Amino acid sequence: MRRDLLLLFALLLIVGWAGAWLGMSLIGDKGYVLMVWQGWQMQTSLAVALLLVALGGLVLLGGLWLLLGLIRFPLQYRLRQRAELGRRNARLLREAGTYWLLGQQDQANERVAQVVRQPRDALFRAALYRAAGQFEQAEQQLAVLPADQVEWMLLEKAQIALARQQPQLAYQCLQHLRDPAHQLERQHWQPGFDRHLAHLWALCATQLPVEALSWQDRPAAMTQADWQGWLEALGKVTLDDAVHPQLAALYQGVPERLRLRDIRFWLPLLAQFPLGSSIRQEAGRNVQQALRGPFDASLIGLWLRYQEQQAAGGVQVEAEVSQVLMELEQRFPGNPVIANARQDWLNFHPDGA
Repeated sequence: MRRDLLLLFALLLIVGWAGAWLGMSLIGDKGYVLMVWQGWQMQTSLAVALLLVALGGLVLLGGLWLLLGLIRFPLQYRLRQRAELGRRNARLLREAGTYWLLGQQDQANERVAQVVRQPRDALFRAALYRAAGQFEQAEQQLAVLPADQVEWMLLEKAQIALARQQPQLAYQCLQHLRDPAHQLERQHWQPGFDRHLAHLWALCATQLPVEALSWQDRPAAMTQADWQGWLEALGKVTLDDAVHPQLAALYQGVPERLRLRDIRFWLPLLAQFPLGSSIRQEAGRNVQQALRGPFDASLIGLWLRYQEQQAAGGVQVEAEVSQVLMELEQRFPGNPVIANARQDWLNFHPDGA
């Protein structure tokens, strides 16, 4: 602001000096201007000629300003309309949210229906209906979306399917989004679009945990929460022997630091492998390495049940369990969790002290 004022002051000062110099020059010698064109001529003083030039310039600038104003008027009118619509929509959304909190769904739906009237904004209404659990109304809004919003339609349709516990339909929508023809609009919304897409893949895998093992198009980049959610869902399912090779390949393909981080989620899965198998032995080594890290009471309980299962199947783990418990007692003396683990192991295996 101060810089602009200084520039304006300097410009006025220069114009004033130039005007004073020109005025003093004209007093001494008025001069004349002669214009001749196709037999027509006009002669006048230099001062009058300069005044005519200045007036012509002002008329030209005024005409250009008026023309630009007429050209920009439709755009400015639309912008004002859009701003007014935005304020109106914000008010309706606040009212709709208040009615939803009060449990008055009819009034909330009435406000949402009035939010926007353009087909493109039906996506927004669909998301609001999905968040309120009104899936039929959400799907009706998707039906009126224009063709150039097919990516957003598939994304929202997948979210509706996941909310309705229809993972197969969500999987089909996510597969369609892999098509290069459906990857034009998302370029303007990266990396958020792909990050959210990977999250939807993880939610779909959580609802189809076993089938997700064979997905070739499963995203490699999952957040820690998404990855652990899928492993937890897998651990709640009784796996067939035919799935064991896929699960073993998945486990061995994970970097060791991530295996140690998520070992509590892996143990219920690997406990379903045959006793004495190499994958179980590898898991045992990993969990012992994890136990040497920060104290984790839940991991100690999972590890102890894992070893009790092995001991019940005839696997010799007594010396290994005693060694780990002794190390934990030395690192965390007097810890009641470790003392309870020692007692539980003695109750299960009296000769395991």
